[in-house]
Amino acid sequence: MSKTKITEVMMDDKTIDASKEIAMVFSIANTLRGPYKPDKYKDVIIPMIILRRLECALAPTKKAVVDAFKKNPAAPAQLLCKKSGYQFYNTCEFDLKKLLTEAPAIVENLTFYIESFSPNVQAIFEELKFKEEIKNLDKNNRLLGVVKKFSELELDPEKVDNVKMGYMFEEIIRRFSENASAGDHYTPREVIRLLTSLRSELRAGNRSIFSERLQELMEDRLKKRQQIMLFLNRRGISGFISCRACLLHARLQNTEPGKDNFFSLRLSEQ
Repeated sequence: MSKTKITEVMMDDKTIDASKEIAMVFSIANTLRGPYKPDKYKDVIIPMIILRRLECALAPTKKAVVDAFKKNPAAPAQLLCKKSGYQFYNTCEFDLKKLLTEAPAIVENLTFYIESFSPNVQAIFEELKFKEEIKNLDKNNRLLGVVKKFSELELDPEKVDNVKMGYMFEEIIRRFSENASAGDHYTPREVIRLLTSLRSELRAGNRSIFSERLQELMEDRLKKRQQIMLFLNRRGISGFISCRACLLHARLQNTEPGKDNFFSLRLSEQ
């Protein structure tokens, strides 16, 4: 039996620069000024970032999924996931750029686009109440501009890897949380190293919420009869969407016997 190789990822903060992507996101957010107050920008920006990231990830296999669904609308989710290469999929031909070609119907088409995702992704947008924001954006003449700008944002996993996406998402969340206490959204570098290790282990089959390194540290402390304190971040939407392999993690019930109750939308091939 071949052994799965786990690649250690060395963190070097100086090599991770997401400033270009972050600046573009906030330039889009600034177009919401007027109809939206600054503390409400995130209601639009967060779901749009998620939508664009998933769209970019699915792009190479989109046609295969759409063709399979057209051939058999009752195709099982397992087949469509296999076609997409991920544990999620979208069955319609739309993407953000194509939505712009039918501007008068953009509300209906964008809603249909979201509803064409697999149920696990739809649950994310439902939790974020994004369909309501689509109507609000259209009512305030902002929807077309926001869709156009996000269609130009490069979030292809081949060009913006999971680590960079993590830094980008963390910074966006931090800047949208103006009233948060100091340190609420800062992740210590040693924690990021543990999370990075967990990403690699998850790809190798470790579905535990703890990395092997963290387990070793806990065992060491227990042998020394020392106290261990673990903290769980459940602020805002973080209890539903949190960072694991790629900032997208839906807390959904898994019906398979022997599996845990978490279904990860990780951007790595099956």
